Amino acid sequence: MIVVRKPGVQATIQDLGRYGYQALGFASGGAVDALAYRWANALVGNAPEAAAIEIVLQGGEWSFEESTWVAVTGAVCEVVVNDKERLPAWSAFWVQAGSTVRLGKFTGVYAYLAVRGGCAVPTVMGSRSTDLVAGIGGYAGRALQAGDKIPVGSTALDDWAYRRMLRRAPMLCQDILAPVRLLAGPHDEVMGENLWTKFFSQEFVVGADSNRMGIRLQGTFRPDPLAPMISEGMAPGAVQITPDGTALVLLPARGTLGGYPVVAMVATVDLGRLAQLKPGRKVRFERVSRETSRQLWEQAVLAIHDRNVREEDRED
Repeated sequence: MIVVRKPGVQATIQDLGRYGYQALGFASGGAVDALAYRWANALVGNAPEAAAIEIVLQGGEWSFEESTWVAVTGAVCEVVVNDKERLPAWSAFWVQAGSTVRLGKFTGVYAYLAVRGGCAVPTVMGSRSTDLVAGIGGYAGRALQAGDKIPVGSTALDDWAYRRMLRRAPMLCQDILAPVRLLAGPHDEVMGENLWTKFFSQEFVVGADSNRMGIRLQGTFRPDPLAPMISEGMAPGAVQITPDGTALVLLPARGTLGGYPVVAMVATVDLGRLAQLKPGRKVRFERVSRETSRQLWEQAVLAIHDRNVREEDRED
């Protein structure tokens, strides 16, 4: 069991998401920063889809009833074991039974705490991820609270799995100044070239009311009123433009339908990086092709799961 001592601002159990039910109104959900989540599982030798704990803004305290491998990725934070041993983020570490891990304030928004074996909460509609709107999945369909005990799956490691475990990983969320890449959305034609020039020439500011459902970007971009449209299905990464010119970037917990034009899609490889920007941070965008976006994502995933792990990233 993992015992929740302090859950921080908000903590939920997440995996890669719940698919096949969006027509019924259930968002896909899952980890907001999918790459950081995948790295956390790779560090402790889990399958990519193993459930982990997603923590928002500040990490709280977590105790472990059995000795096990633990990793923390995503927003960089101070990792302290038993109030004395300080460990680097984005690395795997062994904790003894009865140990408590404390996470400090984050440089970003979302951190992932993975344990060898994954969080063994029940599967609901094909996923262990928490849907706070529907109240399903994860731990009783809600955010974690002090005193909760999270079951852990099998922690046995065969020789092959142990050799595949990494001990360190690149801190992906540090590249926060690079422009976020966009590809054309289904309604990009409503903007026109002049509006696109204005859009890409300015900086936007992450709004304070951003959350797992979406990011509100504030700026001086003010297009003429865009034509209304019939609501249609929405995907994570969709960039919507509201009548007052606000740009909304939808995240995994977004509503499944939307009525604002989707002028662009955030490249999947950059969606987690954008979500890691705290309110008040600035962001710029640049265009890429659909093929470039696909290649960037495939390269990022391959870097995590490549079997040719460098010798310096294995434990001696």
